[in-house]
Amino acid sequence: MRALQGAAGIAVVAGAVALSGCAQILGYQDIPGPSPEAGVDATMDGGHRDAGHETGLGIEAGTTRCLANGLGFETYGADGRWSNPAACPSSAPICLGAGDCTCLPGATQCDGQIFMQCLAPDDAGSRADAAGPSWQSTANCDAGTCSLAGCASSPPSCLGQGNDQASSCTFAGKVASCCMSNGVPGGSFSLANDGVSPYTLLNYPATVSSFRLDRFEVTVGRFRRFIDALSADAGAWRPAAGSGKHSHLNAGLGLVDRGVDGGAAYELGWNAAWNADLEQLASSAGQTNGPLYCSSEFGTWRVTATSTEKDPINCIDWVEAYAFCIWDGGFLPTEAEWNYAAAGGNEQRYYPWSPADGGNSIDEDAGCQNANFTALAPCVPSPGGTRNVGLSSAGDSRWSQADMAGNVLEWTLDVFAGGATGYGSSCHDCALLTERADAGALLRVQRGGSFVSVAAALQTPARGSDAQTNRSFVSGVRCARSP
Repeated sequence: MRALQGAAGIAVVAGAVALSGCAQILGYQDIPGPSPEAGVDATMDGGHRDAGHETGLGIEAGTTRCLANGLGFETYGADGRWSNPAACPSSAPICLGAGDCTCLPGATQCDGQIFMQCLAPDDAGSRADAAGPSWQSTANCDAGTCSLAGCASSPPSCLGQGNDQASSCTFAGKVASCCMSNGVPGGSFSLANDGVSPYTLLNYPATVSSFRLDRFEVTVGRFRRFIDALSADAGAWRPAAGSGKHSHLNAGLGLVDRGVDGGAAYELGWNAAWNADLEQLASSAGQTNGPLYCSSEFGTWRVTATSTEKDPINCIDWVEAYAFCIWDGGFLPTEAEWNYAAAGGNEQRYYPWSPADGGNSIDEDAGCQNANFTALAPCVPSPGGTRNVGLSSAGDSRWSQADMAGNVLEWTLDVFAGGATGYGSSCHDCALLTERADAGALLRVQRGGSFVSVAAALQTPARGSDAQTNRSFVSGVRCARSP
C-alpha cells in the first residue's frame, strides 16, 4: 500500500505556484499524467474519474494514477475498476506521474527542528535522480526555533539555561522548540460559521492579514521564565505602556478598534495600570498559596519544576496572558485571528483537524487522539486534567497548531459581547477593544474548549468568556506574532 500521509505535526506553507490544473503548472510536461483511455468517461465528481470497467488493458491491480484535478490519486482494483479516490496530504498536495503525491516547489516545512524546502530536481541541493519535487533538509535550527521562514532566534521563554523542560516539546515522536511558531497566510472567512447548526450564519465576514501563531499553548516551563523576569532583584521586567500592539498593521497603528463609533480608532496596547496585577504575581510566585494555585486538583503551576512543566500553564488571568506574550516578543491573538487559524481560513472547518469537505469525526475513546476533552471516558495519561501540549497529535489545525481544541481555553485580545455586537457586520484586521457602558464586569473572549468541555464546545465557532481578572484551571494562553 502506498504510504502518502505526511508526518504528524509538520507545518507546511505553499510557494507561489497555484494548485489549479495539474502537473503542467510545474513545468513537468514530460512526466505522464492521467489520460483517459478510449471510451472512458473522464468527468469529475469531487476529483474522481469514474472509469468504469477497464478489463483487458494489462493494468496490474494496485496500480495508482492521478485524479484529473492533479490533487489526489485513485487505485486500480482486481475488479477492473479505478476506485478509492484519495486526496494528497497537505505536505505533498500535488499528484504527478503514476499517482505519486509530491510537494509544491518553494514550499517550506519544519520537521521538528529541521528546516526543509521543497526543491525541484534541478535546484541546488536536491536529488538529481528525483522524478519530481522533493523535500530536502536545508538547515538545523538547534540553536534557535524552526519557523516556516527558516531558523529564527528563540523567544525569551525558550532561551538557553539548558532547561529542556522549558524549551523542548514533543509531538508525534519528534522533539521541537516549545516556542515553534507557524505562519498563517491571511485571507477572509466567516466568523461563527462551520456550516453545521447552530453555526450556519454567514453574517459576520472577517479578513485577517498574515501572522504567526504559536504551535503550542504556553507551558508551565515557559511561564516559569516569565515569572523569573517579573521578580528579578534588579531590573524586574514590566511591559512598556502601549506595547503589545499588532505593530505590523496600519503603518504601526495596529488593529482597528471596532468598538469605537464614528471613525477609525486603533488598539492602545498595554495599559500601565495593569502593572498592579503583575506586582502581585511576582511577589507571590514562590508561595504555595499564591494566585497561580487557583485549584489544588487541576492547577499546573508548582513552586519548583515538576512533571507538569510541559503542561499548559493555567490559573492565569487575561492581564498576565497579555503580559507574557509581550515579554515573549509577540501579542495576544484577536478572536478573529484565533478563529481563522482554528477554522482553516475559508475551509470553515468543523473542528480544527476536520477535512476541508466538512467532515466532523472526533475520537471519543479514552485515547483522545484529536483533543483532551470530556469524551466517553477521561483522556489519558492525565485523566480529568491537562496533559502535555501537543500530545493529541491527530488534532492539529490546517497550519499545524496543536491543541486548538481542548486542554485549556485560550485568552484572546477581544472584549466579549454577545450576539451581533460580539462580531460586528464586518471586520478587517479589527477587534472589539472598548468596554461597553452596559457591560458590567469586563469580559474577554476565550476560545478552544478545555479538558472539561464536551465535543460540541470544541467546534471552531464556539466561544466563551471570563472576567479579565478571573483565574480558572481551564484558562491558558497561546501567543501570536508578526509574520
